[in-house]
Amino acid sequence: MKGAWQPSLNISTVLLSIGLLLSEPNPDDGLVHEASREYKYNRQAFDQKARFWTEKYAKATTTCSVAESSCPLTRNPPVSGKTSA
Repeated sequence: MKGAWQPSLNISTVLLSIGLLLSEPNPDDGLVHEASREYKYNRQAFDQKARFWTEKYAKATTTCSVAESSCPLTRNPPVSGKTSA
C-alpha cells in the first residue's frame, strides 16, 4: 500500500493489506528501525517484548456487555521479574 490514496481502495482492500502485514511483516521496511532489526536478528527477544506489551496493554482481564457504557476494563499488571529485554 505504498503511495497515495486511490479511490479504488475500499475498506476490504485496506483490511486485507493490514492482515497481510500482520501475518507477514517486512522488517526491511519497518517504521521503528530498532524493532525491525531485532525482529530480523534476534527474534526470541522480539517475541518476548511483543508478548510483554501485548499482555500489558492489549489483554483485558474482564469484559463488559455492550450496554455497560462506562465499564472500566482492568489490565494485567506486569509480572514480577519479567523484563522487556
